[in-house]
Amino acid sequence: MQTPVRSYTAQDVFNALGYADPMLAARQQARMVLLGRLAHYEAETQYLQAKWHCTLDEMRAL
Repeated sequence: MQTPVRSYTAQDVFNALGYADPMLAARQQARMVLLGRLAHYEAETQYLQAKWHCTLDEMRAL
């Protein structure tokens, strides 16, 4: 007895994830990557401001 094999296309996967358009999925993924980078840089800026007890503008003036 053979088990039926189902072949999935990229469009099938995107549809299963709720994306009708692959470009929409790519844009959302890129947006999430950029938001992650932004959060990292904001956290690093806050760390340096707390460490040096000055604002980013004051750091630039040094």
